[in-house]
Amino acid sequence: IRSYYGEVNRIERPRQGSLQKLTLQAVLWTVDGLDGRLQSRDDWLSLVLVSRHNDQVMVAVDNYVEGLDTPFALPGGIVVRAGRHEFVRWTADLQTAQARHFSLHWKLICCDYYDGRSTESDLQLAWHPSAHFNATFRHQLQPITLPTGHTSIHIESLAATVNVSPDMKLASELQYDNVSRRFAASLRYRWEFQPTSELLVTLGESAALQGVVPHGTYHSQATAFAVRVGHRFQY
Repeated sequence: IRSYYGEVNRIERPRQGSLQKLTLQAVLWTVDGLDGRLQSRDDWLSLVLVSRHNDQVMVAVDNYVEGLDTPFALPGGIVVRAGRHEFVRWTADLQTAQARHFSLHWKLICCDYYDGRSTESDLQLAWHPSAHFNATFRHQLQPITLPTGHTSIHIESLAATVNVSPDMKLASELQYDNVSRRFAASLRYRWEFQPTSELLVTLGESAALQGVVPHGTYHSQATAFAVRVGHRFQY
């Protein structure tokens, strides 16, 4: 392929008021085959506003062009048909400053999608009451409607970290998606007992969930446990 990328940014930094930075961005990105035919193109224009408290709002519009030689399937068995697809999608992105005890990051993308429609939502809620603990819940949702059918994809995850000390922490993560219907969990303990030397202990679990919680069934597929001691030699 041949890929071409061009970007122009205009940045303003107001000296007064609640706005810290304003960025206007225009991008052109094209991918051509070696035969000179256009394979894909994405033109977008975005506006980003950042407050003096580091809260951020972004709005953008993308114009996509996709040339598909063959159809491909999405989760749920629906098919994106071959041919030239041109569609416009709008994006709104809101982020609050991570310095707060509670922070929010919510991204919405709408509406056209190939020869149908789709709205994507990516929501993250974080809680960090102190330097020793933080937790993040994330929910991703994408309903898709095409002439060949309808499907909906959602992924939920929960992550938490306990910083016992500057050189010791315990991290965990849970995740589930409705496409594979699999549940995954991991637990990691890391201790840097001296500079350049560490102990890492991990425990992981993967399982298939059938039915609706709490009346569904849980089938464990894999469990893994590992202990690693590492030391870095440098000179």
